[in-house]
Amino acid sequence: GESVRVNLRENMRVNLSSPSSSPVRVENREEVRERVKNMLEGKRLEACKAREEAIKNRKKSLLRLATEALKRMDGWVERLKKFYDERLVANGKTISNYNDLLAEIEGTRSEAIASLDKASNLVDEFSCNGDNPKEVYNEFRIAMQETKTKLFEYRKAIKNLLVAIRKAAGEVKPTPITSPEND
Repeated sequence: GESVRVNLRENMRVNLSSPSSSPVRVENREEVRERVKNMLEGKRLEACKAREEAIKNRKKSLLRLATEALKRMDGWVERLKKFYDERLVANGKTISNYNDLLAEIEGTRSEAIASLDKASNLVDEFSCNGDNPKEVYNEFRIAMQETKTKLFEYRKAIKNLLVAIRKAAGEVKPTPITSPEND
């Protein structure tokens, strides 16, 4: 209301007194509307630029977070494989669906990486000067949610392998661990 009028008076040097029926006054109103429209477009562009910078920062954070999570989970998988080979198979115990569990892990891992690549590519496409930046932003947000879901599924697949190994290992006698100094 009043703050808009004060802002227009001060910044645009426009007299917003009572409406007049003179043709000069009508032209002035059209000019004011055009100036206000341009001012709003400028504000929208500034907001879009700020959003673009925030999205790029989120991309960096997402990539860093996801790659760290993938490295950590890959380490878990390697340790589980090593334990299975060295402890269980060495003691004659096997898991009937071991290869299926590994295939599930590899499949969910590749889906997580593909989802992460999709989100990364969407950020590269985002531009305030593009056709529809709002739509690209929404697609990016959905792709980020999908990436989180895929990482969760990858972790769940690893847990399934862990549970299977624990069940099989419950029947295995622990082997003593020797230190390198004793050898």
